[in-house]
Amino acid sequence: RQALSDRIKPVLTINKLDRAVLELKLEHEDMYRLFKKHIENVNVVISTYSDGSMPGEACLSPESGSVAFSAGLQGWAFT
Repeated sequence: RQALSDRIKPVLTINKLDRAVLELKLEHEDMYRLFKKHIENVNVVISTYSDGSMPGEACLSPESGSVAFSAGLQGWAFT
């Protein structure tokens, strides 16, 4: 809430992608749906606490570069 009120643009990192692929053996479409659902849920929380001073800017999406995907154990990430 504080970051949004200070007009700091939020970013999201989805970590442990290596686990989704190697351990859970999720299909590409299943991972896409899962990540999309999580991003939408975070956007709902952001819109709940946003005061409207940053319309559109506070919305997270991989296309805008505000979502990063990573595997910290293996030391890689991309936006």
